[in-house]
Amino acid sequence: MKKLLAILLILFLFLTSCSDKGKDNEQKEQGDQLTTEITEQEGVDSDEEPAKDDSGEKAFTAAEGMIFDGRKGKVSLQQELERDGIRITFDYVLFDDEKGLFDPPPEGHIFMYPVLTLKNERDDDLGISFASQSSCVATVDGEEYRRSLDALYSYSGREMPTLDTDVAKGQSEQVHTGMIIPEDWKEISFFVNQMFDTEHAPVEMIFELKRDSGTAKEVQVPEAKFKEVFAAAPRLSPENYLNIDEIEEITGLHNVGEINPFVEDRMSQVNYILHADPEGSPDSLKRVELRFNIFYAKDELTRENRYASGSQDIFDRGRKADSFVEDIPNLGDDAYWCTSDYGGYPQLCVLVNDDTYGPFMIALAINENSDKQILIPLAERTVSNLKKLNEN
Repeated sequence: MKKLLAILLILFLFLTSCSDKGKDNEQKEQGDQLTTEITEQEGVDSDEEPAKDDSGEKAFTAAEGMIFDGRKGKVSLQQELERDGIRITFDYVLFDDEKGLFDPPPEGHIFMYPVLTLKNERDDDLGISFASQSSCVATVDGEEYRRSLDALYSYSGREMPTLDTDVAKGQSEQVHTGMIIPEDWKEISFFVNQMFDTEHAPVEMIFELKRDSGTAKEVQVPEAKFKEVFAAAPRLSPENYLNIDEIEEITGLHNVGEINPFVEDRMSQVNYILHADPEGSPDSLKRVELRFNIFYAKDELTRENRYASGSQDIFDRGRKADSFVEDIPNLGDDAYWCTSDYGGYPQLCVLVNDDTYGPFMIALAINENSDKQILIPLAERTVSNLKKLNEN
């Protein structure tokens, strides 16, 4: 009887031990699963190697490898351009809407992460510098978007450096930047450049994504290209665009004096002194001073001369200036009044786009001895002459 009791006691202890081990294993598995979920959801560093997708690239966000549905996904470009020993491969674009380590994007917006590989193939020993703020700028449906610190902070770039980097000769590096864009985008154009470079002009590379609508899942990837460089604009005096006979015809005044035309790489200028009396004196208090400037197209000196200030830039700066007055309805949106630096006189600025030379800007200023409205027909004649001249 004692032997039977002893056997039953041993059997009971054995079964109890097995049960405790099973519970321990189950608790351990639950704990491991919880740790994995926290690591994936909150980005907590783990001792394990980061996961890799089928392409061999390090996992960057939860969006990688998913079908693009308008808010999450990865669109592969795998496009490569090279100029002046600067080789840039646009690998892919990630889209995501999760908050990651920081804040989620605003309502109706998503995070966008362009991923590029930069390679320095220059013949010299100079490195190439890039900056996330300026080296990859996106235009989304006509609106410009630059690096967003909120986007970068959200995923912190743990697995990949940002575009703020220097690439030494013979080296390459895969980098990313981050932006916040509308989720219903249709066209995205990425304008890629190195930072200011004393040895080479900007590479001016363009990579694009397109889809038929703001909800379409299919994304087209047009061929990568370089920014168009316009032909050299003719270095002509304003007299070639608006001559004195036309000025006298339109204003009813006579040219009684003229400052020698001034021509430089970015603009031409001439000052006319007009008078109602053909024998009037240039020193008369009744004289009318008319200044005419024409600013050449931005790329008129080819891309190698990147120091020339372009007419589009000058036009845009003037429109934003405190001296801005009003638009000119009959000349369209590309015209406005402002107060010129030339004696504080009224100035009419007009932007003229040309398919061959790019944008030209004309600026006509007149002193207080004449009605500023006379500048409108002068500008109209100039625009007409400019187009005819360039067609020929």
